[in-house]
Amino acid sequence: MSIYLLQETKGSERREYPVSRAQKLNHEVKKLGANENGQSYMDQFRMLIAEIGNALGFVRMVRLGGLSYCSASSGFVQEGKNTSFELSSKDLGMGADAVQAGKILDAAIESQNMSVDGTNYFNILVNVFSQELEGDENMHLKEFVFIVPALIMNALEAIQHAKAKLFKRNRYSADALFTDDGFVLGLAYLLKVLKQDKQFDSLHWFESARKYFGAEKARLEEGLDIDSVAHGLMGLQIWSQKLASISEEDAHNMQMAVKRVSSLLTELELIEFNFSGARIFFL
Repeated sequence: MSIYLLQETKGSERREYPVSRAQKLNHEVKKLGANENGQSYMDQFRMLIAEIGNALGFVRMVRLGGLSYCSASSGFVQEGKNTSFELSSKDLGMGADAVQAGKILDAAIESQNMSVDGTNYFNILVNVFSQELEGDENMHLKEFVFIVPALIMNALEAIQHAKAKLFKRNRYSADALFTDDGFVLGLAYLLKVLKQDKQFDSLHWFESARKYFGAEKARLEEGLDIDSVAHGLMGLQIWSQKLASISEEDAHNMQMAVKRVSSLLTELELIEFNFSGARIFFL
């Protein structure tokens, strides 16, 4: 596995994690076999991370739902009011029923205030599991950061495949999806729990991948782009000769390759944006 490790920075030279290594690791893991559903070990690992992210998303959804409910129900209670309704009822000489009603209202407001406290449940989950995973029995997790690029490549391929199902009307279309935010949230959480955020940033993975796919797209488009030749009739003739030098099948394959690389680049940027947003939860 040492061939996949990060090349260290020497002096002012910065070395990035090569995309080819992530692709190679992803493909080699696929060779290890698959389960009854045709999912490789890398697919199962990615799905496990997505399930962790989905659980965190559920925690956040419940939390926001509680805040929304408490905020709506306290619309007629003055914010910061410390007066006790029970004591006020007694001071005004009201009856026992009014005093009891004031006591119940005080208890309800207190309970509501406890529900809208500033507890950050994500930080609690990070701290608890960080302590649990620091033992010697989890030493292998110290290398987790180096498999993250391959996991992202696997996620790119999976989301492309899933989106392709949306355009096909068959028995698999019901399993199609167009986004998977749980994966990036789970990934951000695991990097924080394992204290590998800085290590991942040192890989410069997203920047390296953007350069790689951008260069690959430009290389493929060079053989099909009419803008790369002169304008006018002479330019049209040159472009026609350029296309004539390759077969129709090759031209079609090049067009499909350009489309696929463009799609990968778009999905990569979406994952990067979602990942950056997810990391904010664990600051």
